[in-house]
Amino acid sequence: MPAISKLRVGFAGTPPFAASIVEAMIEHGFTPEVVLTQPDRRSGRGRQLQPSAVKMVADAAGIDVRQPYSLKDDDAVAELRSYRLDILVVAAYGLLLPKTVLTTPRFGCINVHASLLPRWRGASPIQASVLEGDEQTGVTIMQMDEGLDTGGIIQAHPCALDGTETAQTLERKLAQLGATATVQTLTALSEGPVPNTPQNDSHATYAGRIKKTDGQIDFTRPAATLARQVRAYTPWPVAYTETPKERLRVLEAKVVAHSPASPGEIVRADKESLIVSCGEDALELVTVQRPGGKPVTGAQYAQGASLKTGERLVAAS
Repeated sequence: MPAISKLRVGFAGTPPFAASIVEAMIEHGFTPEVVLTQPDRRSGRGRQLQPSAVKMVADAAGIDVRQPYSLKDDDAVAELRSYRLDILVVAAYGLLLPKTVLTTPRFGCINVHASLLPRWRGASPIQASVLEGDEQTGVTIMQMDEGLDTGGIIQAHPCALDGTETAQTLERKLAQLGATATVQTLTALSEGPVPNTPQNDSHATYAGRIKKTDGQIDFTRPAATLARQVRAYTPWPVAYTETPKERLRVLEAKVVAHSPASPGEIVRADKESLIVSCGEDALELVTVQRPGGKPVTGAQYAQGASLKTGERLVAAS
């Protein structure tokens, strides 16, 4: 059994990435006194209220859960202070932490960020790494300040990329790495404050919030870029294009060499494959999904939709 930590720890996070981290904290004796997470959201066909992944973990462990709409509210800050925290661990929470919150715990707040800072500061570092074709990313444990992911680095753990990852599979890898790094940092904090190293701001890059329209495929771009786009936006918002009849989601794609044709032109549509010309090379649509349908191979879709060589797919409007 893990030793019970002397630290009074809080946790703030929302999606599955964060849930993996709080699970590891509980397993290693750093059970939070309180968990902050986003309010329940409506989702699914029935538009029912759904708790966050972090809330489900906290509820199962009997941890106090708080779901403020803002941490700029005086009552929310006063409630957080009542827990007399030594440290607040933050991972993909989704709310801005004002200075009144950052300075509430004895050792401040640490953030588990899914990149090797200062590269990919911001809201979507995992997707940005895949989209850019990075050969390496990782997880950074950072002492939080009032800037956007600008605080000093406590730990940085690299993760090599092989060019096949989707945002979903990479998130799982980084969640495991982040969980281990968080436990290591909390173990060190149990003995007192830990040092951090300032970031080199001149090397900073940024990954903004993703919109549904970011999934739109532009066939004038190189096929390699579009293949990364498909992987980066799996499982959300999902890459898409338009056939002559309907919007088509592209779940899996790969680059293939092909004789030049107009971008967006179907250069093969048969029982073997569905291939579309791009600004450079061509893109095979390996797995696709029509509205309300199940995922099928591109070849199956081409046959069912009677797509023909020479027809065009376009960027959705």
